[in-house]
Amino acid sequence: SRAEGTHLPGRGAVWRDDHGPWQKSASVGLEFTRYVTLGAGDLAVRNLMEEFAALKRRVVAALQTHLRRLTYAGVGVVIQSLLRQRPNFVRVYVFVRARRRMRHCAPSWLGSRRGVVVVCQSASSQGPAHLLMDLLSLETSPGTLVFLCDDSHRYGSSLLKHLVSAADIFAGSAIGAVGYAFGSHGGPIPIVGLGFLLYRSFVDTSLQKMLSGPCRTEGEMALAAHLVNKGVRVRILGDAFGTRRLRRNVEPWHTRGDTLSTCRGHLLGLHPLLWVSKFPERCVLYVAVLEGTDDFLLGLTIRYAGLQTRKPDEVVLIAMNDNLLQKSARGSRSLAIAELDIAGSIGKGTTVIRTQKGAEVEVPLSSWLAGIRDRTGVLVRLRSDYGPSRSFVLSVASVEPCPGGQCSVMPSLLKAFERELDPDTSLFFASAERLVNERVVAENLDCISACRPKCSSNSWCGQSATRSDGAIYDLTLRRVAGYRDHTPGQG
Repeated sequence: SRAEGTHLPGRGAVWRDDHGPWQKSASVGLEFTRYVTLGAGDLAVRNLMEEFAALKRRVVAALQTHLRRLTYAGVGVVIQSLLRQRPNFVRVYVFVRARRRMRHCAPSWLGSRRGVVVVCQSASSQGPAHLLMDLLSLETSPGTLVFLCDDSHRYGSSLLKHLVSAADIFAGSAIGAVGYAFGSHGGPIPIVGLGFLLYRSFVDTSLQKMLSGPCRTEGEMALAAHLVNKGVRVRILGDAFGTRRLRRNVEPWHTRGDTLSTCRGHLLGLHPLLWVSKFPERCVLYVAVLEGTDDFLLGLTIRYAGLQTRKPDEVVLIAMNDNLLQKSARGSRSLAIAELDIAGSIGKGTTVIRTQKGAEVEVPLSSWLAGIRDRTGVLVRLRSDYGPSRSFVLSVASVEPCPGGQCSVMPSLLKAFERELDPDTSLFFASAERLVNERVVAENLDCISACRPKCSSNSWCGQSATRSDGAIYDLTLRRVAGYRDHTPGQG
């Protein structure tokens, strides 16, 4: 099917628990604790954790408050508890809601705090998902870790340390302290106020669609649905790690059952296969454009990628060998979250860059994409003559396939391993002309999945050879191929 959100692994029936009830979600806390405990006495795991601890990560915090709340001393307590976290936050973004947008919306004591950045919002932008939408243009590095929180809790000093460790252990997942769910499959939905950590690359402007109708004020659920649709798992540790509530008038999730159910129904109407018994399978397509590609052929390549019967969750164009994506270009914050609108038939349709407000941008396609090279991806909206409209994320990544004049597949593989962390993610590398076959992605995924449930971590399909310029011609494997198996305590 060419419909959205139908990328479930394998074949057969799926089901959904429509009876509930709303309940505290299952957690991976025991598994996390067991790994940390066993790993403490295992040299290989201990070395790995020390390596993680030495990484120079970019970690930022983001919370939302209201202008009238800034007169309350509790906000200062919240900020102070964030500044005590380790690793240190590079930035603490404080989004201040006011009746109308204004240039200065916070007292001087807040903006003078080291590392604190104040962002003014309108009063209607309420909730963590609205906060994220405004954060997208401020943070554009895909590897940035974003810690979402609120203005109502004093955060335990070890909270961030545990969430970051869990993000390393459960690679490629978003990590929450505490969460809730609807029945067996309706979640987990993180309680953002108690701390939620995710990579910036997990979020794009398609989140805005989730924030419609009855979900406008249910940002936690909208965000959880957005992540599931992208094939990103949410893991809950089941522990607040010393976090304490400062305000008593915060409405807990278990008292909002009717509101939550209304929002859930709305999201299921948008995505009928959301929160079912099988988790969506994430697939990322890496495309090596052809030599001599111009803007027209570049747009055609993107269109063919989006018309695949199994639509990729993300398409990554490879900038290499001085192709048109390697040229020097200056990016801008507004264009970093612009969207690409593709409409009409192949060869005769339109390819238009639009801002978030819908205005057309007169910039060459290759220049715009070169400007977001090695940054977070942008959303492509595809409306063709071959079925319902679709959307996917488009990114550009730099690769040098022939270091020292010796071409190999390793530079491309290492770049993909750096970008994608979830072991189950399928990585498909293709030369642009392969995409003329609209079933090439589906056929390669069928091939890599044919061995289930006894697949080797090193299973692959396609060709190990490269093009003459070093680009991979046709190769599919799973991200787990880039990991080394090790069981703590067993050498």
